[in-house]
Amino acid sequence: MNKRRAPRKPFSAALHIWLRQHRDAALKALDYFRQAPVSSLFSIIAIGVALAVPAMLLLALQNLSGTLDFSQPRQIQAFMRLSIDGQRLADAAKLFEERPDVEKVDIITREQSLADFQQTTGLGDALELLPENPLPAVLVIHPAPEITDPAAIKALRAEIESSPTVEKALLDADWLQKLNSLGRGLRKIAWITGLALAATVLLLIHYSLRTEIIKRREEIQVVKLVGGSPGYVRRPFLYYAILLGLAGALFALIFILVASLSLSGPLRDLSALYENTFAPTPSPGFSASLLLTGILLSIGAAEITIGALIREIEPGA
Repeated sequence: MNKRRAPRKPFSAALHIWLRQHRDAALKALDYFRQAPVSSLFSIIAIGVALAVPAMLLLALQNLSGTLDFSQPRQIQAFMRLSIDGQRLADAAKLFEERPDVEKVDIITREQSLADFQQTTGLGDALELLPENPLPAVLVIHPAPEITDPAAIKALRAEIESSPTVEKALLDADWLQKLNSLGRGLRKIAWITGLALAATVLLLIHYSLRTEIIKRREEIQVVKLVGGSPGYVRRPFLYYAILLGLAGALFALIFILVASLSLSGPLRDLSALYENTFAPTPSPGFSASLLLTGILLSIGAAEITIGALIREIEPGA
């Protein structure tokens, strides 16, 4: 009795055909690179540089935001009247700390002010000649985290200064405004640059695809003449675009790593000054986002370019 061969399941057969078609398309796309290695290399470098510039700006902005903390308000220094010390100083600090727009209050007593002044200026002998300590106590007032508007912090400083226990309240408001403006400006520059260079990447991939499609015009006409489906025709070019975007993103990532390593020394010194830790090299999440951006931009450029150009190429045209 002859055994019947079990038919292949429809799903597994379709999956096998689908995988083979995409494998062949990917191999064909790699062959496009091999046929024109120099032009492909220059396209990858151009795409990589266009991706690296906004990525480096965003990476620098992340580190600067963590170090300078653009969203965090500056401290307000309240110089107390000379008669305010001891328990009266503690009561004044408690009164300010109970405000909803104040996070905490640090107390610097008159004795601590004097010790700090002697240590930083070296005028300890001269101060000892004075009959009493001339320096006031200071309350360092930290605004609440949600108070980020410079105008609101100025208003808080004015209210603190109006207290009968306070002689003078200081806030470097100009620096605060400049710092916030710098943070907003850097973010806008990074996004505008990113959008401009993303458009550049789209154009680079568009022209690379256009060149490849025009070079293979006769081949596309033959495939259409024998009944090749639109998907079969466009698939190798789609993989070519994805490989261009991925290779460009990898080049951008390597470029950023090399630049970060070359700047590691100065960045360590700057990190020590601000008592913070810089992360000059991109994190795994940042790297994955950069690679994904390259792939998505290449797919977008391919969808715009391939269909329109291939529809124009018909047998006998």
